[in-house]
Amino acid sequence: MIRAAVEAAPAARIAAVTVLTSLGEGDLAGVGLAGPASDAVRRLAALAVGAGAQALVCSPQEAAAVRAEVGEDITLITRASGPPGPTPRTRRAWPPRRTPSPPEPTSW
Repeated sequence: MIRAAVEAAPAARIAAVTVLTSLGEGDLAGVGLAGPASDAVRRLAALAVGAGAQALVCSPQEAAAVRAEVGEDITLITRASGPPGPTPRTRRAWPPRRTPSPPEPTSW
């Protein structure tokens, strides 16, 4: 899918999502991705970049590992911690499971 997007729109910068922050390890196991979420994120990031993605959406907690996996030329897009963000209703329905609390450093 990513390769098709890159071929269809060669002038566009294609971004890929690794693993939604609302998914935990139990959710990933349910769709056949065994092991820690961080491992799945790194594997999916490498596959996406290999297919031509120039940017990746990932959790701030996993950004350093993703950066180490894909290198400096790939843009990383992360969800900011704290407001503004999801509404209380969406936070209850899909709570972020892999995002840092505001005091955690997010330099990578």
